[in-house]
Amino acid sequence: MKFMKTREIVKILKGVMAVWMAWCCLSCDRDYLRYDTNSKDVLYLIGTDSNYVSLNESALVDTATFRVVVALMGMPKDHERSYKIEVIDSSTTAVKDVHYKFPDLIFPADTVQDYLYITLYRDRDPELKNRRVELAFKLVSSDDFEIIPLSEYKTSVCHLFIEYVAVKEPWWWNSVEVLGTYNKKVESKFMELYHEVKQTNPTIYESWEEICVGNFEEYGYAIFDSRYIGQVPVKKYLLFPLYNYFLEHPEPGVEIPKPKY
Repeated sequence: MKFMKTREIVKILKGVMAVWMAWCCLSCDRDYLRYDTNSKDVLYLIGTDSNYVSLNESALVDTATFRVVVALMGMPKDHERSYKIEVIDSSTTAVKDVHYKFPDLIFPADTVQDYLYITLYRDRDPELKNRRVELAFKLVSSDDFEIIPLSEYKTSVCHLFIEYVAVKEPWWWNSVEVLGTYNKKVESKFMELYHEVKQTNPTIYESWEEICVGNFEEYGYAIFDSRYIGQVPVKKYLLFPLYNYFLEHPEPGVEIPKPKY
């Protein structure tokens, strides 16, 4: 009988403890959800703090854009607000306006998430071809925002590793006699002419893309094979313009064979 009473007492104590713990948790949750209207809103970055960016030599433009998500913990406002970024000198080798440029740091009205678009420059530093550069920055407190690191993927720091990726010669280039010996400048101009056809003659461009399975770098040789496609458009839109361009803008070591009618 004594044993049964002891068991009943233990059950009662456990029940009391469970109720007390539940009340404590509920109290904590309510404290967490309570929003202090007198404090600044918190701004943070979403994503990993280390990012690798490749600037491809074959791109037609010498700039690229890296996007970082900027998010708000707090209440949206009906007006724009500014925020601040500070470059971490000890972890940065990139140079402002040579390797990168930040936009105006404005957080829009009526939103809890926006994007920071960082412009990256490929051709302003010749040495970028030989070594990568790093850009590390962090959000810092401003008149409008407080900065608090929250978790691994909600951070206040971003680190970019920026590198130049050289063009590799297409494996088929030198087997296509009409293009001459491979040269990066020739390839760049040729690709520019190729993509211009998308505007000047979309039907021809689509037929080329179909022949190349959407991958000109790998299957570009196919448009020069008369068994697959007529050569008149190739000469009209690519070979003659390419030949005439380097005739008017000669480059050392560049010789384009004159196309045959």
